[in-house]
Amino acid sequence: MTGPSRCHGWMSAGWASALETHQFGPGKVTSEATFVARHQSATEGDGWLLTYVYDGERGGSDLVILDAADLRSVPLTTVRLPGRVPVGFHGDRLPDH
Repeated sequence: MTGPSRCHGWMSAGWASALETHQFGPGKVTSEATFVARHQSATEGDGWLLTYVYDGERGGSDLVILDAADLRSVPLTTVRLPGRVPVGFHGDRLPDH
């Protein structure tokens, strides 16, 4: 990989919308991000984006949590995983029971 990996997200507020990007840096590859609402009655975009980021230099992956309302800020947290998560890996939504 030659360029920086980016996490893209559309944020909208009523009539206005904007594309924000978080750049993870060279040699990093992101998976599909999953949105998690802050709480059940949260407004659109009020929550977090969770994504796996593969670091080619380290040969391992991280779980990165971003503030969905401010993708340009530093990650809220990064969890270093003991191995590599495949790039195509993603989660499924399950209904509450």
